[in-house]
Formats: sequence, structure tokens, C-alpha cells
Amino acid sequence: MTMNDTLEFPPIEAPSAALAPASIKSAVLAQFADAERTVTALADKYRRVAYDCTTTKGMAAAKAARMDLRENGRYAVQRAESRVKTEVNDLKRVMADEVARIVEIVRPVEDAIDQQIKAREEQVAAEKAERERQAAEAARLEAERRQRLEDGITTLEGYVTKAKGWTAAKMAEGIAFVDRIVIEPAHWQEYTERAAVTLAKTRETLREMHAAQVKAEADVAELEALRREKAEREARERAVREAELAAARAESDRLERLAEENRKAMAAAAPKAPDSEMTAARSLPKTEPAPPPVEAPAADPAALEPTITIGDINTRLGFLVTADLVIGLGFVRQVRIGRGVHFLASEWPRLCDALTAHIKAKREAY
Repeated sequence: MTMNDTLEFPPIEAPSAALAPASIKSAVLAQFADAERTVTALADKYRRVAYDCTTTKGMAAAKAARMDLRENGRYAVQRAESRVKTEVNDLKRVMADEVARIVEIVRPVEDAIDQQIKAREEQVAAEKAERERQAAEAARLEAERRQRLEDGITTLEGYVTKAKGWTAAKMAEGIAFVDRIVIEPAHWQEYTERAAVTLAKTRETLREMHAAQVKAEADVAELEALRREKAEREARERAVREAELAAARAESDRLERLAEENRKAMAAAAPKAPDSEMTAARSLPKTEPAPPPVEAPAADPAALEPTITIGDINTRLGFLVTADLVIGLGFVRQVRIGRGVHFLASEWPRLCDALTAHIKAKREAY
């Protein structure tokens, strides 16, 4: 018999009323039917009887009536109750044994079918658990597969970030590496198109970065070349200035020496002043003595060499200088015309050079 088979029982016919057994309740209550009749008769017998308990006979009759009601009435019912309880308890044990015997007739068949049902249920549960395990494992593997592909996309995108700060040469190596990458549909599966687009964008961005880096490095190289050129030019200009300054200092030193020699020569040639004049001269502030002017020939003034005055010099320069400064620079050839001191006009270019050298020397000195 399989679990799909059904048991066919013969139809059960209800027993006839004559054969139907009495219920246990009816059987138990029947045990008290006689007792009920007896106690009813006793109650009727003694209900209206009055006993004179003041007399010995009356007391004895009352006690006899009480004894009869107790023994044959209440006590008899209680003894019947105890007997019936004992019989019922015995019946319960008998009934339990009988039920167990009868149940054992059908229990093996029931257990056999129950085992088939439970075996199938366990099989179904195991199959369900296996399907769920396989589904969970498939979901895990699918998640891992997708994550690997997502990581691959991230790697393709990450080449751009990784290349930031690289030199143009290293970027070129990186571009060559990225150009060798092949998007294989067997590997990328549904991510193939996305991977191809990402790779193309990465290549384009890297090439733009490389071009910008090449230009930046070229600009840096150009700036460095300009910086070196500027430094070299400034060094040359500085050397020239230093040479000019050295020459100016040398010329200034030469002019000062020449002026000092002229002053000494003029001082030696000048006549000595009287003591009173010397005393007055010592009381005045000390100044550099001016060389005596050269007297112009009185015969033909027009034949004299052209001259310029200190006023003419100041007008040409646009600022004031003193005759002592001009003489101190070595211009000792003077011509006195009237009360004025004139310098030779031909000395003008040399005077300008001397003033320039004098000014440069003072600039460096301070």
C-alpha cells in the first residue's frame, strides 16, 4: 500500500435500540435506584413521627429510628457510593487495558503510514533546504562576480587618478599599457559595453593629460632657459657695471690725485700774505685754494680760445656746481676776464665725464 492508497471500510450500521448497550452513566446511576427507594421509604416512615425523649421508651424509640435512618439510609447510600467507585476504578483499569489492546490492532498500520508521510515530509523539507542553499550560494557567487566586474570598472577609471602627478614620459608608458588592454565579452559579460566605454574615456583622458603635461614641461623648460639666460645676462651686466665702476673709481682717484697735485703746485707758487692777512685767513673756514687765473693777453681778446663761466656750466647741467668743485676735478686751466673766472669751452666734454665719474663714485661710497 502506498501513501496515495485509501482504506476502504465497510459501511457502519447503527445498532438497533434493543441491542444498544446502556451508557456507563446509566449503569452507574442504576446502582443507586434501590438505595433511592429504600431511603425514600425510610424518610416517609419517620417524617411525621414525634418521639417523647423525656421518657425512656420514647428516647429508645428515637435512637432506634435514627439508627435505622443512618444504617439503612445515609450510610447504606454512602457504602453503595464507595462500592460503585471501586467498581468504576476497576472498570477504568479494565477499560484502559482494553483500549490499549484494541489500539494495538490499528497502531502498526497507522505508524507505517505515518512513517511514510514523515519520510516524505522530511524529503520535501530537505529538498527545500537544498534549493534554498543552492539559491543562496548562487546569489553569493553572482554578487561576487558582479563585484569583481565593478572592481574592474573601478580599476579602468583609476588609471586616470593614478597618473596624476606623473611625468610625460611615465604617462606615455601608462598610455601604452592601457592601449594593450582588450575588453573580452567572455570575461565582462553584461558589463562589456560599460567596460569598453570606460576604457575609451580613460584612454582619451590620459592622452589629454599627457598633452597637457608635455606642454607644462616644455613651458617649465622654456622658463628655466629664460631664467638661465636672464641670470647670465644679469651677470654680464653686473660685470660690466663693476668694470665701469672700477674705471670710474680709478678715474676719480686719478682726478683727485691730479687736483691735489695742482693745489700743491699753486700753493707753492702763490706769494705769502702778510701776517695780518694770514691771521684773518686762519680765522675763516678752511677752503681749498683756487689756482690763480691765467691772465688773458690784453692785445687781442677776440683771438682768445672760447670760454664758459660757472654760470654757463650750471645752466647746461641744470643744477649748481661750484668753481672749487670744477677745479678740484682737475680743470685748472682758467681765464680771468674782468672779475669773472672762465673755463675753456673745449673742456666741456671732459668736464661732463669727470662729473659723471664723480657722481658714480659718491653713489657707491654711500
